[in-house]
Formats: sequence, C-alpha cells, structure tokens
Amino acid sequence: MKFEIWNGTQSEWDKLIFISGNVNIYQSYSWGEFSKSSKWKTYRLIEKNKNNKGLNLTILLREYPLGVGVVWCQGIKYLDFSAKKNSIQKAIKDVLKIKIIYLRLRFLDEYTNSSKNKLLDQGWNKCNSNLSNNETLIYNFEKKLFLSKNWKKNLKRSESSNISISQWQNPNAEIIFHLYKKLEEFKNLKRQFSLFDINQLIEVFEKDLIVVIGKNSDGEIISLRGALIIKNYALDIFSISTYEGRKKYAGYGTFWKLLEICRNRKIKSYDLGGIDKRNNKSVYNFKKGTGAEDYKYLGEYDWSNFKLFRRIFGLIIYFYI
Repeated sequence: MKFEIWNGTQSEWDKLIFISGNVNIYQSYSWGEFSKSSKWKTYRLIEKNKNNKGLNLTILLREYPLGVGVVWCQGIKYLDFSAKKNSIQKAIKDVLKIKIIYLRLRFLDEYTNSSKNKLLDQGWNKCNSNLSNNETLIYNFEKKLFLSKNWKKNLKRSESSNISISQWQNPNAEIIFHLYKKLEEFKNLKRQFSLFDINQLIEVFEKDLIVVIGKNSDGEIISLRGALIIKNYALDIFSISTYEGRKKYAGYGTFWKLLEICRNRKIKSYDLGGIDKRNNKSVYNFKKGTGAEDYKYLGEYDWSNFKLFRRIFGLIIYFYI
C-alpha cells in the first residue's frame, strides 16, 4: 500500500471521500481546515492506484526535531480489513517522511469483537486512554422512530411556553461563547469551546453549520442547538440551555426544529454526540427519548515504529490535542 499527499479543492475532496465510503464530518474538507493550527498541519492522503476508491483520509501532523512526528486522525470509516499487518501504518509514515512516528486513529465503524481482532492482527494497539467518547446515539431519518412518552410531554411544554424558535441564519460567535461561559459556570464544566473555535466553525462550515435558537418574550436566547453537515450526515456540535430555557423545556423545541431542518435537507443520519449513561444520565435520556439508537464505535487505536515512543505519547498525547 502507498499513499500520496492530495491537493485540490473542497468540492473535489468531499466527492473523493464520498466515493471511497469514508464519509464523516472529521474527514470533510471543512473539518480539516477547522482543525489545523500553528502546531498541527492538515494532510489529506489518497491511496495510490485505486482510482479514488481506495483509502482516502485526513490526518493532523505535529512535527518535532530529529524527524519525530505525531499523527492524529479524528475519525475514519475503515471499510477494508484485508490490509497486511502494519501496511497502512508504514504507508502513512513513508508519505509524510517521518523517521519516528506515533500514529493514533479513531475508527468510526461499529464495534464488534471480530472487527477489533482484525485491527489487532493488522498491528494496531487499543489505546489505554481515549481522547473522545466512543459511545453515541444515532438518529436514523430512514427509519420510523418514535418519541418517548416523556419527550412528547416536554415538547408540548416547550410549545406552550411562549418561546420563539427559528434557524439562526448568521450565528454570532461572541453570543454563543458567552452563552457557553454562563453554562460552564452554572454546571461547573470545563471550557467547551474557545471563542476562536466557534468563529472558525462559523467561518469554515458556513451553510453546513445549522444553528437553531429559542428566544423568550424579551428576545433573549434561552436555548441553542447546532449541527454540522456533510452530504447526508449530521453531527451534533452545539447544545445550550440557560436556566430559564431549562425551566421552559426550550431544548426540546430547538432540537425538534433542528431535526425538522435536517429532514428537509435529506439528512440520512444524525450523530447525537458522545453519551455517558452513568455520569450524565439526564443527557442520555434526552437523546434516547428522540428514538435514536445506541451505537458504539470501534474507537481509538495507535501504533509506532518505536515501541517506547508509543508508550510515552500514548500517555501524554491528551495534553497536546
């Protein structure tokens, strides 16, 4: 297997990943542009001699002296488990011209013991700690889904609470940032997004960022929900309700409106983001109540051509992302 570095337009790249079957937000051209920074470089790789139907993927590279590099792939649909041991890993190392590499990929295929064992056979190692949550819920627009009794009741409460719900055509990053800041202070959460991150999401994704807001009678935003779109797929990205919004069940109304917009855009599936059944059961129940189905990703695996390097960066990479 051999890769080459790809250069081209946004529409060309998004078409490539659609053809190859590796369609998800993290592989989109826009997410690659959003993710790059002064420390991380974005590379788009295509498999040679496959007529665009091979493995095409976006990776982030952070380089160090003496030919050392750390590579992070935030999400990949890996459809071919027939590759020879270490062939993909070495192909990435060779095309990037790195002497010593730490490589971490997050596989978005559904978890099965068979798939896990195939990855292990190919030389991948299951990561001891994760950078992301690998359990989620998927809302499938192609299935007939039913709201839970409690979700229906709370949606009616939202509809009778004098809340104005609409799509925010020109989202304001500073307003979103300050809403998150208030939420973080109220719930004692770590920072969810920087102002720079929100600005980048708005600027890079443009029409493929859908934001729905709920306003009270004074015109104040009390609930907000947002999703990123690529082709027929959506990923939950923003979720905020103020104290007033929670009292008025505004989150039910804004999310229902967002699903309606996605349905009109012919979205096939909506990834509702990570879940934590044990420590955040109320959020899980909210998402599950929509009729969405539990889904577990294969998750994060890593590899290095220098075993000690893998152990070191496997422990400290969290501080570099």
